[in-house]
Amino acid sequence: MNVACAVSSMSGEYRKWFKDLSIIEHENNTPSNLNLLILTGGGADISPERYREGYNGASGVNLERDEREFNILGEVLHKNPEVRVLGVCRGLQVINVYFGGTLYQDLSSVGSSHGMVHNLVYDDRTPFSWLTKVNSLHHQAVRKLGANGSFYPYVLAKEPITSIPEIVIFGNNLLGVQFHPEMFTDCIGSRFFSIINDWVYGNISLFDNNPGEETLGEEDTEEENREEETPNEDLHNRLARLRNMYGVMPIDNTFTPIDTSTIDGSNRTTIRLERT
Repeated sequence: MNVACAVSSMSGEYRKWFKDLSIIEHENNTPSNLNLLILTGGGADISPERYREGYNGASGVNLERDEREFNILGEVLHKNPEVRVLGVCRGLQVINVYFGGTLYQDLSSVGSSHGMVHNLVYDDRTPFSWLTKVNSLHHQAVRKLGANGSFYPYVLAKEPITSIPEIVIFGNNLLGVQFHPEMFTDCIGSRFFSIINDWVYGNISLFDNNPGEETLGEEDTEEENREEETPNEDLHNRLARLRNMYGVMPIDNTFTPIDTSTIDGSNRTTIRLERT
């Protein structure tokens, strides 16, 4: 598998999972046979000018890094729209802004400050549904979701207090996570990156999970009947069908803090997690 990070920032930890990892650094160096592009986290905020806002909490902006990462992402998608892209923390924010989305420049604007660890809540089963608690090293987050043509955004997991998106897919081939999987323990990291490998090779879809698979932290429930899926069903049709079946979250491209009392065990696809 040909895997590359866009820039060197926080790239070292990924070598544990991808031995032959390369660093692109400039769009002219983008490999033509790339299988997975990783947009790493770390350090600088994205300039709010990228999403047509003034400065209101953003700090430590690195315009040069912004330019390189946005150009590399654009070059990769232009050369081969089928390349998988994993955006981590800042990387999720880069993808979102690239497609026209906006950011909370500082989480204090929603009356929140993410701690070192927080819970996840899911609206649907995904291969990640077992992951119920993640690290948190960011002060910015997705506000309005960006969308462009076939790069259709869908939130797979949220932070339950603020409803901030934590796992987002854009179409079939782009995945963003607001946490840092490269910092997971070996056991959790191996499971996470094995899913990434299967996704890159086209062996799994990130939208659905096997209904019978055990989910950590979730009480056993009766398996519910689900209509059979067509393997090659278009993602847009699948999203519309599942919204009709389960009443999952519509895509209105905005997120506001939620009342956690609305998250309860009666929702058959929601995991109720207690904050510690």
